[in-house]
Amino acid sequence: TDMTLSPEATTINLNATEQLSLTFTPSNATNQNVTWSSDNDAIVSVNQSGLITGVSLGSTTITVISEEGSILRTCDVIVQNISSSVSGVTLNTNYHLMKTAESFVLMANVEPADATEQGVIWSSDDETIAIVSATGEITTLKQGVVNIKATTIDGGFEASCRVTVLNININKLQFISSKASGGLRLSASDGTTNPILNAAPYPTSSNAKWKITPTNDGAFYIDNQATTANRLSAIASTDSNAEMVSDAETADRAKWYIKYEQSQNGVDYYFIECKANFDKMQLYKKSNTEAGMRTFGANDGGRWFFEEDMDVLSTDDLDLTSNQIILKNRNITVTIAKSYSSANVAIYNLNGKIIVSKKMTSNEMNIRLDNSNTGLYIILLSVDGQQQIKKIMLK
Repeated sequence: TDMTLSPEATTINLNATEQLSLTFTPSNATNQNVTWSSDNDAIVSVNQSGLITGVSLGSTTITVISEEGSILRTCDVIVQNISSSVSGVTLNTNYHLMKTAESFVLMANVEPADATEQGVIWSSDDETIAIVSATGEITTLKQGVVNIKATTIDGGFEASCRVTVLNININKLQFISSKASGGLRLSASDGTTNPILNAAPYPTSSNAKWKITPTNDGAFYIDNQATTANRLSAIASTDSNAEMVSDAETADRAKWYIKYEQSQNGVDYYFIECKANFDKMQLYKKSNTEAGMRTFGANDGGRWFFEEDMDVLSTDDLDLTSNQIILKNRNITVTIAKSYSSANVAIYNLNGKIIVSKKMTSNEMNIRLDNSNTGLYIILLSVDGQQQIKKIMLK
């Protein structure tokens, strides 16, 4: 009977393991029991299956002896601190959507997985929008777009995540309105024409409601709720029109970047820009009846604001529900068409501050808002424990 040990010499990394292989001849030898040992367990340890582990730097010999004691084989082992260089880095996501004052943890995957130096350095290219901690935790500070980058300590490899910070309710029905004169609301008609604009009284039907949906590349689809061709899209590089297309359209012309631009009187305004590399890439008020495309312009024609699908009253508009709340020329008339035990009207600004709170003593109350700033406000009407919420816009 004979036995062969493989390998007879090897070099392993510190804390690494390697399996030594023992072969008997003949392979069906009756007694194949052996004993493994290390000349220096402080450098290399070995278990009774022949698995060795580098414990500390140095060299030693592993010995295996047959149970009969007649055969002895050895393997010389050197333990080194062998460095495995970094070849790249990836992140758990390259695009992420957040609101202000939110947190999210990015994770960096250094390649290869057994690289000796796994550390990365995190950075933000605009710390006024979002900051990132040493462990990859992002904290958003204000609306905007920021790139969060991980750079490997070994090799300087980089990976980044585009973070879009928007205070818009995503995946919920929205009204989209222009800041340009006339206060026009974006709508779709029959799904085969250009998107249209409507003046007050604003439509609240499905063709005026839009859903903002993130894509997987940092942009958004803007889909209408009423029409067959229900996805907003640009047409071509030089075309000044926008159009409605099928929601099966996923090309860049049907994807949009929504970029925060400014806040005025508690209202956030945004630019809406096509992801396609078109000359005419900005959605704007083309006329009093139509939205179209143009080269970028930083004026009210290209500024839009979003409102969640609630009944929204604007100056000179009538309420849509039972004439309970009417706004006309900065005068709010609240009418309750039934008897009640208690009722109260409260008006809040968008920062949550109460600017008016009055108890109703009859079925009708008038409230003047002559000294209030222009912008959006919220009215809370409480009648016998039931509440109705309205948004109003003062101009």
